[in-house]
Amino acid sequence: MLGLCEVPKPRELEGRGGVWFGLGGGQLHLGVEEPGPESRRHVALETDDLEGVRARLLASGARLEDAVPLAGIERFYCRDPFGNKLEILGRESGRRQG
Repeated sequence: MLGLCEVPKPRELEGRGGVWFGLGGGQLHLGVEEPGPESRRHVALETDDLEGVRARLLASGARLEDAVPLAGIERFYCRDPFGNKLEILGRESGRRQG
């Protein structure tokens, strides 16, 4: 739904669950744990197509959570299939950081 490409895990780690994705020049590793209380910990992913991502997530049945508005940034939260919290954000034109 987010347009990330899954990358293979090393053979030694294949049986441990979770999934790895390529992300720019790095990787995002999402793991699986026993269910517990939902946490505020999260990663933030920036997109140039915030409304497209929002529409794809809603069409897939994902539950989106509103985020406190920030100047120059539109954003929302969702949970991946493993329960990890993800922040999806888009900056106003010309305000990109990194």
